[in-house]
Amino acid sequence: MPLTAIPFKAPPPFELPPVITNEIGALSFEQAAQHALELLLESGCGDAFLTVRLDSGKLVPGPGLGAGPDADQALAETGAALTGGATVNFLDEAIAANQPLLLMGELAADETVAFPDAFKRYLLRGAQRAPIGFLYVFPLDDTAGQARGALAIHRGLTAGPLNHDQPAIAHALARALGERLD
Repeated sequence: MPLTAIPFKAPPPFELPPVITNEIGALSFEQAAQHALELLLESGCGDAFLTVRLDSGKLVPGPGLGAGPDADQALAETGAALTGGATVNFLDEAIAANQPLLLMGELAADETVAFPDAFKRYLLRGAQRAPIGFLYVFPLDDTAGQARGALAIHRGLTAGPLNHDQPAIAHALARALGERLD
């Protein structure tokens, strides 16, 4: 299956416990994003997480977190590429449409979709072609409902898609992070 971005109908956000909403609300965006990514990792929502925010129409990397050193390295290099002006179509698309996206399919090394090289290498894991698994992108909406950033969650093919309460938890944390962008 070719690489495809599908609009993803996120379930209503999970009601986060007050202790979490209070913690996130008291932190800067960077600190809140790091905390949210740690919660997502602990709850088994993915293998790699990346946050970005918009600043003057350009993507600015926020925290990233991986489930291992290869993911952490790829996310650090991806953040550096974004700082250098790289574009990432799947992040830009979710923000522009203010619509969660699910990317699935097979990625080729010569794919023209704008993935920073480090993230493409992470997804390919040395192969010339590989299924990417499940890449979810949640827009980060401010309190006025404007997308001001994005949260990307990658799950490997063997992990399967987000299940049970995971999409609602991810949606709730994305909403809480978006409010930090006001």
